[in-house]
Order: sequence, then structure tokens, then C-alpha cells
Amino acid sequence: LKTPNITPLWEAFFNGSSEELYNVYVHADPTREYDPPFTGVFENRVIHSKPSERNTPTLASAARRLIAHALLDDPQNYMFALFSPSCVPIHSFDFTYKTLVLSRKSFIEILKDEPLQFERWAARGPIAMLPEVRFDDFRIGSQFWVLKRKHAHVVARAYMGEV
Repeated sequence: LKTPNITPLWEAFFNGSSEELYNVYVHADPTREYDPPFTGVFENRVIHSKPSERNTPTLASAARRLIAHALLDDPQNYMFALFSPSCVPIHSFDFTYKTLVLSRKSFIEILKDEPLQFERWAARGPIAMLPEVRFDDFRIGSQFWVLKRKHAHVVARAYMGEV
């Protein structure tokens, strides 16, 4: 697997920012080879990872694994942002940092009444999510979010049984 070539964008994003203001953690599928290996701000930042696949529970497990690692690695971590390899920064580090730090909220997308919502709910069969998730309770959201520490603890607790 080719290492995403957006690394220079992230290097530019973090360039000149105090390393005391952030930590980077990478969940990389251990069954794949990355060419070139992770460098710069991503170097030596890969956590113990398990294979994950989009649109499966393994992706949620990977996110919880990242949060649990970040909580344990640095007690000073108080904000947790999840991005995919295809995400790119559109604002400077300073702008992003100040916006998030000044907010007292976590950011997570949860949408209802979206186009194709029923099709996504029934994608694995019309009763696959029943009885746990009725269609009326089903929401669509991005897998990318920013959580404050107290919310990160809630998510990590769901993971700790898997460690």
C-alpha cells in the first residue's frame, strides 16, 4: 500500500507549532506494507493496531483503540481528533487549535432523515440491525470527530474490554 502522499500537507500544518500542543497517533493496518514508511510527525507514532475495514465494526474498534492509547500515553491530552488518511487541513494549526480549545464542546456529526438512510440501515438485510437498532433510531454520521477528554473516556470504556 502506498503511503498517502498528503503527508507534506500535514507536515506544513504542524510546522512551527509547539510539539507540546499536540500528539499524533496512527492506526495502520498491520497486514499491509507502507511504502515509504511513516515519516515526519507520523514517524514512530503507529500504535498497536489490528486490521480494520471501512463500513465494519473494526473501524469503530480502531478509533476506540486510538483514544484508549492517547488517554494512557499522555495524561495532558484533553482533546482527541480523529482523521482519515484522506483528510487534509484547510486552516492553520493555530486557527484550528484555538477554535477547538476555546470551545467547551465535543464535535460529532449525527444526521437524521438523510437521503438513502433506509438503504444504509438495511444494507446488510432488512432485519440485520434488529432488534438493537430500529430504523427510527438509526442515524448517519461521519466517523471523524473531535472529543473532549470526558467524552473520550466514555468511548474508551467501550473499548477496554477488547484490549
